[in-house]
Amino acid sequence: MTAQILAAELANLVQESKRKNTDIRKAAEKSLHDLKTLPSTSEQQLAADLNRRPHFVSPFLLACGTRNAKFAGTAVICLQRLIVTGGLPKVRLKEVLEAFNECSNLSLDVQLKILQALPSLLQNYADELRAELLSSALQVCSALQGAKTAAVSSTAAATLQQLVISVYDKVKDEDVSNKDRVLELPTVAEAPSKDGQVPVRAAAFDAYRVLRDICLTLEGQKPEFMSFSSISQATGLELVEAVLTNHPEVFKSHPEQIHLLRTRAMPLLIRGLSEKFGFPVTVRVMRILSLVLRQHLSAMPAEGESALTLLNHMLDSEVAAPWRRTLTMEVFRNIYAEPELVLQIYALYDEQKDKSILQDNISWFARLAKEKPAVIGLGQHSTVPASHSSQRDTTAEQIAMETGIIGGVVGVTEVNVPGISGQWSSVRTPCLDQLDKLEPPLLPETYLYSLVLTCVNNFSEGIARHILPLTVHNEGRATRRARVQHTGERPSSPTSESLSIGDRTKISRSHSFRKRTVPINPLSLESHPSFSGIRTAAAMIAKCWPAVLATCSTFFNAALDADYYRSLVRSFQKFTQVAGLLRLAAPRDAFLTTLSKAAVPHNVFNAGLVSPSASSFESSRVFANGRSLPSAESFVSQASTNTLDKNRRMSSNPETTFLTTRNLLCLRALVNLAIALGPTLGMAWSIVFETLQQADRVLHNSTANAGARMNAYSVQVGGRKEIDASSLNSEVIAVQTAASRMLESTCDFPDEPFVDVLNALCQLLYERHDISAMSPTAAQTSLFPEEQRRKLPKTSKISTVDATGGQTQLFALSKLGTLASLNLSRFTSTSPSESGWDRLTHELIKISSSPQTFRAARLSAVDVMRQLILDTANLTISDEPEARAGVQQRLLGLLHGQIGRLYREAVEHDEDPIDEVDLEVHTVALETLKSLLENCGESLIAGWDLVFAIVSSVFEPTDNTPEESDRLHNSVTISLFWNLSDFLQSQIVAPALENLAVEILSREDSIYDRVQAAAKRHSLAAIWFLLLGALTQIARDRRAEVRNGAVHTILRIFDHDGDALSQNAWELCLRAVFFEMIEISAAQQEVLKTREIGLEETRKWDETAKVVLNGTAALIASHLSSIVRIPKFADLWQTLISFFQSFLDHQSPIVNTAVYSAITTILCKADDSSEVWTLAVTRVADLWIKNVPIPAGTPSTEKESQDAFVAYVGSLKEVYRLTDQSGGVQQVQSITPNLLKCLQASDFPSYSNDVDRLTPLQQKVVETFEMLRTDVSGASPTLIFSLAELIILPFKRLGEEPTRKGLSYIALSKASMDLLESIIVQHVGDHELYDSGALLSALNSLVLPISLKYKWKLEGKTPSPWQKATTTVLATLEPALRKSVGLSMDQSHMNGIWKSIAQYAHATMSADLSVVPQTPTIFTDEAFDINAMTKLRDLVIPALGQAYIHDATRRAYTSSLFQASLIHKAGYGDIPDADTSPLTNIYTIRFGRTYDPPPSLRSRMSYFCTSELLSLVSVQDGSAERIKLAQAAAPYLILRLALPIKAYIADQPLRGRMPQPESQRRELLFCLRAMLKLECEPAAIPEADGVRGGGRQHLHRLYPLLVQALDMAGDRTGGDQEIREELRACLGRVGQGFGVLS
Repeated sequence: MTAQILAAELANLVQESKRKNTDIRKAAEKSLHDLKTLPSTSEQQLAADLNRRPHFVSPFLLACGTRNAKFAGTAVICLQRLIVTGGLPKVRLKEVLEAFNECSNLSLDVQLKILQALPSLLQNYADELRAELLSSALQVCSALQGAKTAAVSSTAAATLQQLVISVYDKVKDEDVSNKDRVLELPTVAEAPSKDGQVPVRAAAFDAYRVLRDICLTLEGQKPEFMSFSSISQATGLELVEAVLTNHPEVFKSHPEQIHLLRTRAMPLLIRGLSEKFGFPVTVRVMRILSLVLRQHLSAMPAEGESALTLLNHMLDSEVAAPWRRTLTMEVFRNIYAEPELVLQIYALYDEQKDKSILQDNISWFARLAKEKPAVIGLGQHSTVPASHSSQRDTTAEQIAMETGIIGGVVGVTEVNVPGISGQWSSVRTPCLDQLDKLEPPLLPETYLYSLVLTCVNNFSEGIARHILPLTVHNEGRATRRARVQHTGERPSSPTSESLSIGDRTKISRSHSFRKRTVPINPLSLESHPSFSGIRTAAAMIAKCWPAVLATCSTFFNAALDADYYRSLVRSFQKFTQVAGLLRLAAPRDAFLTTLSKAAVPHNVFNAGLVSPSASSFESSRVFANGRSLPSAESFVSQASTNTLDKNRRMSSNPETTFLTTRNLLCLRALVNLAIALGPTLGMAWSIVFETLQQADRVLHNSTANAGARMNAYSVQVGGRKEIDASSLNSEVIAVQTAASRMLESTCDFPDEPFVDVLNALCQLLYERHDISAMSPTAAQTSLFPEEQRRKLPKTSKISTVDATGGQTQLFALSKLGTLASLNLSRFTSTSPSESGWDRLTHELIKISSSPQTFRAARLSAVDVMRQLILDTANLTISDEPEARAGVQQRLLGLLHGQIGRLYREAVEHDEDPIDEVDLEVHTVALETLKSLLENCGESLIAGWDLVFAIVSSVFEPTDNTPEESDRLHNSVTISLFWNLSDFLQSQIVAPALENLAVEILSREDSIYDRVQAAAKRHSLAAIWFLLLGALTQIARDRRAEVRNGAVHTILRIFDHDGDALSQNAWELCLRAVFFEMIEISAAQQEVLKTREIGLEETRKWDETAKVVLNGTAALIASHLSSIVRIPKFADLWQTLISFFQSFLDHQSPIVNTAVYSAITTILCKADDSSEVWTLAVTRVADLWIKNVPIPAGTPSTEKESQDAFVAYVGSLKEVYRLTDQSGGVQQVQSITPNLLKCLQASDFPSYSNDVDRLTPLQQKVVETFEMLRTDVSGASPTLIFSLAELIILPFKRLGEEPTRKGLSYIALSKASMDLLESIIVQHVGDHELYDSGALLSALNSLVLPISLKYKWKLEGKTPSPWQKATTTVLATLEPALRKSVGLSMDQSHMNGIWKSIAQYAHATMSADLSVVPQTPTIFTDEAFDINAMTKLRDLVIPALGQAYIHDATRRAYTSSLFQASLIHKAGYGDIPDADTSPLTNIYTIRFGRTYDPPPSLRSRMSYFCTSELLSLVSVQDGSAERIKLAQAAAPYLILRLALPIKAYIADQPLRGRMPQPESQRRELLFCLRAMLKLECEPAAIPEADGVRGGGRQHLHRLYPLLVQALDMAGDRTGGDQEIREELRACLGRVGQGFGVLS
């Protein structure tokens, strides 16, 4: 490719120079010929061949010398191509550069080609570009830089910079080669340095001369080495910056270069700062100065001091313009980003006397931060900056800005917005990087303050990076693994270790490990290589911290966005941590105090937190000298004049006091500092705990107030919503987590730092805040944390101030409790005085027993101590006996000492007696002992004397106790008795208890007198009985929970130990314990009758009686096999029955339930084969019969009464089981009335009904009826009568207005029908069933629900009551009628039964359709009734015609058939009255009617009944029964057949040609066809005179009506042909009777 390009260009050059320049043509032709003769193999080969022909470039050089743009353009192209491929002969380089220089002012194309060639020249001929050639190359670039075309000028400047950098690249390569001894390069000259002339090599000498000439050019002098064209100051400065940036190591290793910087560059730079240069020059001066200070300060300290001093001076607003100050701050930002440089500056200057470069700089930061308070939104607290010029700043944007979503570097849109934010306080490009600007850019006013904040943050971050790694204990993996195996601890960080309270395994830590948890003091590392830097850092912090604190304090009260504020807190935290790790107490405490102020609202903190070393920094030298910095508070008034700031400042109204997310952020930083510096804080812990307490109070106060005012909780900052509740909750959770980690970290503290933590918390217990300095609402409505809050008594004698102090105490006590639970292993493995046990327990006892202390605080203190005792005891269960004994003795002594001090305090402050709080404290102490015995009783090997002393404290009377029972009778003591009993029982041997029982029962004096005498002889069995006796007497207590607890405890004791008791022991326990409790309860029931006690109190005593009775019965039943063998069991049983009667006389449903439940419980365990129960159960049966539990004036609920009835009926099962062999009909007759009374007196149970299912009581009653024996003479009628009563029980109140919610008895009635059927079927062959009237009563009761078929609405699930009754009647009639035939019974009894059957038939056939249900239901019921009537007909026909049955019964049956057979409603007068003959007025025709009555909905039943009448009248077998039935039915049949004919005669004329209604026509046809077919019983209807019957007597009676009807039917041309034919047929049949027709 290169050969073709060169050939083409040479040919072109030959052609162009033919006539103009012969020399160029000849040279070009020769070069073209040479090119053609060269072999075209590769580019490399071509370049090598051309390198050996120096004359080849002659035409190009000649062309450039002509200064002809056309020739020069071709020549430069070829030269550029040769340079690129390396084909330019090195001997011709100088000529080529001169040619480029001559062409540098030609056309743009030529200039660009030259610029393209120079980089390749630098790359391929770098070694040759030295001395003069280098100067020539630089001259070409400088010449091109002066071109008017911007592209050429800028490209030339870049190329010039590249050439200069390449010079230093050669120096670097030269140094590397010489250092590695690859090539020993000789020196070629000498150059001046600080120590005189130094020899330099070729490349170094070139670099020296180049930099010197650049500096000379910048100074306006003539260069000595290079032939520079004029270059601008900006370009020269950029060249200096380029070499400093790319090759700082060259300057460090070459003293001649540093000498140039110190003697040439630095004076130039300092002058550039002092003189008023424009922005382009100044920005480049600042960039170079930044590089020199960061890279070469140690080589030129004096010049650096001058530069830094001048930079500090430029921060003064009166000295420098704002953009110059901004550039200066950006330089300082770069400096503070390198912590080693900061330490170097301090070591070089500030550590020397009378020099304070760094301190002055930070002091300037403090002054600058407060320069314009309104600009940064300085107020009383930090706020979120808000752009007032943008109307789009919504709440969502504000929240996003607060949480850091909106941020980053953005363009400058607003420059005068108060506050510092990433939106308007940052610039897209720093000023130091804006090299293309000719004028200073427009900067936000707050950009300068953001730089100050960044510098301070970088300062803190840098110190932390330098110091923090040195404070960690270095420990290899092998060492750590060995320690883990030795101590058994987890390999985790100290802050993550915590002690589980429920862990039974003791965790021990060696003292050496605890020492390792204390951070190393870097100042103690004297042998460390960086010790000088550590010492410098410590001195720097000690000298500069006041200025840093002043600067940060200002920004803490300024308007910062989330990113800036978090960075500020982070750097502040790190600075504080470093100061603490270096053991610098004054700065540490000062910074902690400032951070604590930022952690709570300012108006809350006005109450004052006293820093342990607050005075140490307030009188610091920096603030006391003449340049004392103003405080942030001094600018608050100035900032408050700004209207916008007024709108942002939070109101001091306590109702708007909230913890913001910024408060919580600072609070979390404070807690994290406590974690990091924990073992080194000493009394500075008080700052942390007091701040946490204040924040805790504000948090709960603000939550309560905000919830009352706002639907959605939000935090207000400057009148704006800062963040939503979910974000705030996450911050709160983060603080809580950090606080938990802080307390957990104390596990690994050595004893002395741990005691410091305890002392700080204990000091907080007695802290008294100035309530007047706080808001009134905050003092009155402060809330406790949830885990500490207790409801205060309504009548509290404690003032508001005490309540506020109580909140502080609650907080401190809560943290003390957590701290103690985390350090249990410390307390058990170290002496009490060294571990802090003595201090902790002393304060807890003091607070809990002090009458002047807030109630909630006292209870919290005793609760902390309770948990401490229990956890410590659990932790030492697996310890060695000797160690465990000491701990147990200490714990019990602590508990005993607490109770003792409690009453000593009461005696010392005898103005008030022991109050409720003292009793509560004593109660908790007893609860603690109870839990201790429950958890560790088996492992308790020491302190039993203290246990009995603590228990005895309950019974010791005191002079100032209001009532002894107020301390004695409490549930804790009762529960404690159980533990003591368990322990004593485990120590008692069986013979000792048996001997004691025999001894006591053999004598007649008081049982307890004998027990006390035995107890004095140290008999454990006697002591156990005394314990039970004390519990028994508690059953008299006026408090229900106390006496019930005592009863339950006694029952638990015997349930646990009853199996071990002998018969004598049981007799003693029954008489001395159980009967005593029952007697106490029974006596109280008598008292309730005579005394007017409230209903609630009465119920409580009833519940106690219930507990006593049920518990005693359950216990007796459990051990009945042993108790019945007691010789005096009969006396014991009689006593128990008398107690039961006493309870029943009270007539309380609750007590009644308990009595009968007790009877059931005991008797269910009784053996019916044992003779001992014969008399015993008889007494119970008498008790049962005489005492029906019907309430008599005693107020009770429905459930209580229901439960009493259920228990009463349920107890009968066991009583009857044990007496059914001896009982007769009298027993059944005694039982059933009581059962009925219970059912009738019971009421509707809650949340249930008895329509579909039986109530519990009804179920019990039904089961009892099933249980009763029916094989006893007279028993079955008795049961049938009772069941008949139950069947009709629901229907007795038909038509009554319900006045209260009651039972329906529907399910009971159905169940009774089933039971009734089974009994009747079982005893249907017994005479007494008929003679007693039981069967008749049963039938009558069953007829009632059938007759109320549609009148009764409550039916329940299928079958309905009337259907159930129907099937029951049929089921009982079939065997009853069959069996009655073979029995000789009184006819009067049977007549009653037949009458009831007729009533049943009438009820089944009829139905009141006035309230018509759904039609499908009617049709279904109709089919059911037809089926029932069919079955009934088969049962009673023809038996109903028997002679002994009254005719009225048969008439009633046939009359019912007639009534049910009517399909259409009869007209007026069609049916005679019931007391007259049915055929009266049969031929009288009523007036016609124009409306047609609707047919019956039960038409199928009507046709069925009509058919039944026809069947009864029709000729059968001619028996007497059939004749009587036919005679009874004949009148009703004739009337039934006449009715449709009479209706046709009356109504048809009015219809005209209208057809007859279909239902009436169908009925008429049915009757005509039926009478035509009917052959009636001859004896049923008497024959008329002169007429032959022949079975047609019914037609004779209807003949007149038939004639009239035929007349109305019309002739062949009109009328109903079918009816007419049927009528003619009937008349024809009548004619046969007249003898007319044959």
